[in-house]
This record gives sequence, structure tokens and C-alpha cells, in this order.
Amino acid sequence: MPSLPDTGYRTLAITITAVSVLLSGCAFPGVPHPTAIATRADRAPTQADVTAMEQRIKALDHVTGAHLTFHKGVFGGSGPSYLGEVTTDATDQATLNRILDSTYKIIWMTPEVSSGVTNPVVKNPATGQGAGAYDLGLHGAPGAPELEQRYGPRP
Repeated sequence: MPSLPDTGYRTLAITITAVSVLLSGCAFPGVPHPTAIATRADRAPTQADVTAMEQRIKALDHVTGAHLTFHKGVFGGSGPSYLGEVTTDATDQATLNRILDSTYKIIWMTPEVSSGVTNPVVKNPATGQGAGAYDLGLHGAPGAPELEQRYGPRP
């Protein structure tokens, strides 16, 4: 089988690979992730900050528990993020979605803490029902652009 000449093809393959990596949104060390750039606060949240947000979420109707975890963003400057689980006794999808929407808003509108990507879920442990970002029409774990468009600028 005849082989193709190596001249030019290797350069083309390397160029295509490099462009693909850049367009895929991969973060590189020292380069902030685009969703984190505009949302960094002066400090990371303390446990008291996270607990205060959990208390505001627990005060929502039908919420039986809330647990948030803050991550600094250890993957090449990927920015800070929140993961969370909110438990509820609600059984209809509209109420699950309302609780999730309120949870996103509480996290986004807390100006004392940094916020990059946010990924809480709402679950009813008794029925197995739940709500996540896609139920609200959000894309995966939304970052600053989507949250600002939905809830307005952070205070």
C-alpha cells in the first residue's frame, strides 16, 4: 500500500488538533475559565457564608434540607463553583423546578462570595423525583453568563 507523503500532513494535523483544543474551551494553568472571569469576589466563602446560603435555601417552602459545597477551581484556573443537593417533600415538577430556580438565585445573588459555575439539584428522597439544570432550560452547570442573563447582575 503506498504511503502518503509526510510533508505538510503532519503540520496540518497538529494545527487542526491545536485549534480543536482551543475551541473546545479547555482551561490552561493560569488562564481563568471564561465563566469565572467576571464573577470572582475578593475572597472565597467561609463556612459561615455557605451555612447562611443553606439556611436561606432551607427557608423555602417544601425544602427539608440543603447542603452546598464550595470548590475553589483546581483544574487549571477553572474558577470557583458550588455543588449542592436540596431535599424536598414536593411531588410535582413545577414545585421542584421553582425550588431549584430559587436555589440558583440565592447562590447567584449572594455578593459576599465568589461564584463561577453552579450545579445544585433538588431531590425528593421518598419518590425519587428531582430537578436539575436542564429542567430549567439551563445548559449543564451554568456559569456567569447564563446566571446573569436569568437573574440580572450580581449585587
